[in-house]
Amino acid sequence: MSDDPNQPPVIDETLPTKEEAVASPAPVVPNFEVATDMKFKPAPMGKRFIAAMIDGVISQVITIASIKFLVEPVFDTNLLVTILASYVVAFFYWVLMPIKLEATPGKKVMGLRIVRADQGTELSIGQMVLRELVGKLIGYIALFIGYLWAFFDKPERRAWHDMIGKTRVVEAG
Repeated sequence: MSDDPNQPPVIDETLPTKEEAVASPAPVVPNFEVATDMKFKPAPMGKRFIAAMIDGVISQVITIASIKFLVEPVFDTNLLVTILASYVVAFFYWVLMPIKLEATPGKKVMGLRIVRADQGTELSIGQMVLRELVGKLIGYIALFIGYLWAFFDKPERRAWHDMIGKTRVVEAG
């Protein structure tokens, strides 16, 4: 561009004219998060519910057995020790296991897995802590609306804890 005010402006001929711009439809801006998701089939809500029930039973059995056979013989069991033991088991079951196996046992049984929402690659510990501790707590506090949200989030079927942790539950196949 010239600094001389007497010079006519240079027109870039690769740009469309005003008439061409008005006549052409607006460009479609892709939603990359959804576009990359299409390689994953969202988990059906029924399978997610059954997996949650299976995981609830398994995690409770592990928690009770851990307290009974590992904690009680070593520590004088009181409420604080029991709560801490429960949190340790929950952390391993709900946070670390999905990072290693891409699913909890209930999700494995139902043919589901947890993946990163953006690219489907490995989960991070930060994502799983956000998903399991922060996201699910908010879902509980909000009278389970965070969980029910997945019924209305089409086509992705993500609950609030999935969105907060930037994860998604998909068919393993």
